[in-house]
Amino acid sequence: MSWRGHSRSCWTTTSSGSTRRSWQFTIDGCQLSCWLTVPVPVRVSVRVATAADRQFVLALAARLVDGFEQPPHRSKAELIEGDRRALDGWFERPNADEGMLVAELDGVAAGCAYLVTLVDYFTERPHAHLSVLAVEKAAEGKGVGSALLDSSEAWARSRGSDRLTLSTLVTNARARGLYERRGFGGEYIRYVLPL
Repeated sequence: MSWRGHSRSCWTTTSSGSTRRSWQFTIDGCQLSCWLTVPVPVRVSVRVATAADRQFVLALAARLVDGFEQPPHRSKAELIEGDRRALDGWFERPNADEGMLVAELDGVAAGCAYLVTLVDYFTERPHAHLSVLAVEKAAEGKGVGSALLDSSEAWARSRGSDRLTLSTLVTNARARGLYERRGFGGEYIRYVLPL
């Protein structure tokens, strides 16, 4: 079998920002066109929060109760208000023992991490604790949470911490899955008896 023909190709950008490579072949007088669309990779960067991030960070508190059942003795409003109070506290009185990180997805704020320093009950040594990790719903699955975890680990190491701890509600399967994939392991189960 033999064929005679020629081809040409070009790169274009689609309206969604993806890159499309198109080919057009002519073989024995028949024309064939094909293309391959390649998504443009998103860029995630993490930086230290500034006063300008305050409203964005406080609004993320509501994301901390999305997508899973709350314990029967806690209301969503109570959980959101507690997280907002803790997050707002960093903006009111930032100190060297705490850190607030903001992740940007293609230059737009998409998540935050709030870190504190705790003292280990058994060893009495200070260690880093990831108090809040929140990602905008539209940014889920795009590496924002992982980038915040990477930066949280770096924050902990830079302060000489030998561990990074965190807590999550037992019903938050998505967060627990991420943490376990990243190498976090359970240490305690906190039981509550409402009185």
